[in-house]
Amino acid sequence: MRKIHKKTFADLIKENKEELLADAKAMKVLEERLESKWLAYDKTGK
Repeated sequence: MRKIHKKTFADLIKENKEELLADAKAMKVLEERLESKWLAYDKTGK
């Protein structure tokens, strides 16, 4: 019987990052969200 390989937290993050980079639609959503946060931060003058 094969031993089940548990993924580390770093492995899960790396896998998720690779999936996001491959998904153009998800990247567009993230870019828009970050841009809106940066603009809001800039308006507050902090």
